[in-house]
Amino acid sequence: MATSRNWIDHEEDVLPTILEDMVADGVKKYSSAYDMMNTSGFGWDDEKKCVVVDSDEILQEWVKKHPNASCKPNKPFPLYPRLCTVFGRDRATGSIAESAADAIENMGLESEDCETSEIPPLSPTPSPSVATSSASQPIRKRKRSRNDGDANIVSVISEGWNKAVTEMKKLGESFTFREAKARLPSELQAMGLPYDQVLRISMKLVKDTDLMGIWTTLDDSQKPDFIKVFMESL
Repeated sequence: MATSRNWIDHEEDVLPTILEDMVADGVKKYSSAYDMMNTSGFGWDDEKKCVVVDSDEILQEWVKKHPNASCKPNKPFPLYPRLCTVFGRDRATGSIAESAADAIENMGLESEDCETSEIPPLSPTPSPSVATSSASQPIRKRKRSRNDGDANIVSVISEGWNKAVTEMKKLGESFTFREAKARLPSELQAMGLPYDQVLRISMKLVKDTDLMGIWTTLDDSQKPDFIKVFMESL
């Protein structure tokens, strides 16, 4: 049985940090993979989704020049092809360091610049339709490429966000359950129950994840009724 819970301020503060770390780690791995892919002797295994190298000598020589590389050959990196589309060749070096938030914010600005700079000035004399058609075709291609890149950025960040939210929920639920289990005996004793019943209820209740999930959502005024019903079912 699924249960809902309220996120505490500390958990909400931690989430952006986790996302930033995930994005930073992905950028470092992409940069390392890009460097390897542009070095003779390295290639891409599309089946295993990883960078491969022809020999240990080539790898050792590359590692000497990149001792802090995040991506290693033969280690799966399935996001690399998508990140190639997102960042492109111009973002594989220094400019790749922009944050995910900056990338999203700049998408609109870059799109506007693209549209205004690529539209040719109006000519006072009509141009032939053939020339107009041929001149406008590259513009449509460039706009479509920019839109595709923007969509990929959103897709990758969304994927990382969903993963982080899922992990945070699991972490939050784990903390909630552990705290609830630790407090359970003292809460039962506060209800005036004999210690033998406290032990009996605690031993049974902590083993039932669904019931413990309900217990964590109850107000203090509701918990005695819950325990009464629970004891009747024993």
